[in-house]
Amino acid sequence: MLMESAPGLVNWHDYNTLCYLGGSPGSGLNELFGVTIEELDTYYSNDKNYVTFSNKKQGTVKDYAERIRVQDAEILGTYVEDFYAGEAAATRKQTGVGWAYYTACRLDQVSMTELIKELIFERYIGRSCIKRRMLCL
Repeated sequence: MLMESAPGLVNWHDYNTLCYLGGSPGSGLNELFGVTIEELDTYYSNDKNYVTFSNKKQGTVKDYAERIRVQDAEILGTYVEDFYAGEAAATRKQTGVGWAYYTACRLDQVSMTELIKELIFERYIGRSCIKRRMLCL
């Protein structure tokens, strides 16, 4: 499962859901993803930041970025610039037989596509090929 930043913004127009007591994301998602959103920083169109992932690839942040408190998730990427440089920007947490991935920022389309491809290959294609002793490209 992959969830992008600002999951609570879908109900911004509903005055009954403006605040989640106990932090965001609410409704048990904190436990599932192992993170709590501390702050949401919105970007102007000319603002830029970057995320460096554990595989050394770098993605561009656009629109908004969150400062998150990591509870029990593994950090996959960190912010490069601004006052939250070095803080977690992408995480994953093992849950049951699967993984819950969280991006604490909106990544550019190329970076998000690459991340999704990597997750699909790593979690599904790569494993099934190893189990079947097949050569996978």
